[in-house]
Amino acid sequence: MIEVGETVDDLTLLDHNGEHKSLETSRKKVIFCFPKASTPG
Repeated sequence: MIEVGETVDDLTLLDHNGEHKSLETSRKKVIFCFPKASTPG
């Protein structure tokens, strides 16, 4: 599990426009994680 303030390896993800964005080159870094539907938590 990633804790607040912990560093992570670089990730490249698709944004809402379908463009690839890298954490390394992005100025703002916020990652939202949601539990799978119909699971506790």
